[in-house]
Amino acid sequence: KSFTSGRLEIADGNTWNFPALTDGTDTEIEIRRGVGHFPVLTTLQYGSLRLTGRGSVSLPGLQNINGSSLYAGPASTISLPQVTQYAHASNGNYQHRTLRAEGVGSLIDLSGVTRIPGGTHYNSRLFIEAVNGGNVKLSGTTTIGDPTTGVVQYRSIDVSAIGTGSLVELDALVSYSDEYAFDLGDGLY
Repeated sequence: KSFTSGRLEIADGNTWNFPALTDGTDTEIEIRRGVGHFPVLTTLQYGSLRLTGRGSVSLPGLQNINGSSLYAGPASTISLPQVTQYAHASNGNYQHRTLRAEGVGSLIDLSGVTRIPGGTHYNSRLFIEAVNGGNVKLSGTTTIGDPTTGVVQYRSIDVSAIGTGSLVELDALVSYSDEYAFDLGDGLY
């Protein structure tokens, strides 16, 4: 079953099970103080997943999150053990993606991801952010790279850990490239 180009919201202590949902392409999933179970979901390409208010999600089979954004708020965990690659996967100009863990106890665990290629369009940007005690776990990532193809202007992959206890884990990283790297005075490039 598929639910594409839509929005799912789970809130206020509710628990929802989606036992047959396999494809969530271009779908926004937001869980606020609720629980979502997606036992057979394999694709959330070009979508988003947002956990706040100690929201909880189970996604044991999710494999494709290319082009998606992830947000884990305080005391929330997004763990995606089956994901081995995350790509910006731009399909147009001015597309920004974000992997952000914000607040004490927040975790985005993508430790199985081995490579992260950036977008290929004008102003394709990827923000990997650990903020105010958050943790983004990319411990298996060996390569983060901005492709040499496409329009390179204003593309970037920005990695930042801001605030006490914040951590972006890149234990295995051996290669990082940015084709349009320079500093605009904001410390962003």
